[in-house]
Parts: sequence; structure tokens; C-alpha cells
Amino acid sequence: MQEGDYCRIVPAIIINLNAGADIENIKADYKDVMTLRYTNSRPDARFTTHLFDCHLNNSYEVLRLADKLQKRDDINWADADKYSPVYFDI
Repeated sequence: MQEGDYCRIVPAIIINLNAGADIENIKADYKDVMTLRYTNSRPDARFTTHLFDCHLNNSYEVLRLADKLQKRDDINWADADKYSPVYFDI
């Protein structure tokens, strides 16, 4: 990003689980605020991601939820889906 650019927070969160964790636990714990849309399965589970649609009121709530998920013991990383300009230095 460059100075003056924007970052749009999309109402979605991407999650990567720790080894041995079950996505069903996440789905059950957060069924009121997010729904699993897609799982990008890989042969190596370290690279499998789960995309959830969020049913929240604003970007702030999405970012707070992503932060809360990130702190769970069964989640390796979690991040809100974001859009911003991309620049390629050629």
C-alpha cells in the first residue's frame, strides 16, 4: 500500500487450524455470527484454509472477531478478508 490508499474490510474471515483441530468446533461456537462458505483443502493440512461469511454489523466487529479467533488454541491464524490497491514494481 501507499500513503493515501484505502483498505476495505470484507465481512469474511479466513482461518487456518492447528494440527488436530476440528473446524466443526469453530462452526458450533460461532454459528450466530459466521457461516462456513468454503474450505480450500490441501494434502498438507498446514495449508488448508476455511472461509467464513460474517453476519456482523460493521468492519470493526469483523476485525474484533478475527482477533478473538486468532487467540484460540485450536487456530493457527485468522484474519479478516481485506481489499486494497496492489502495486507491482517493475
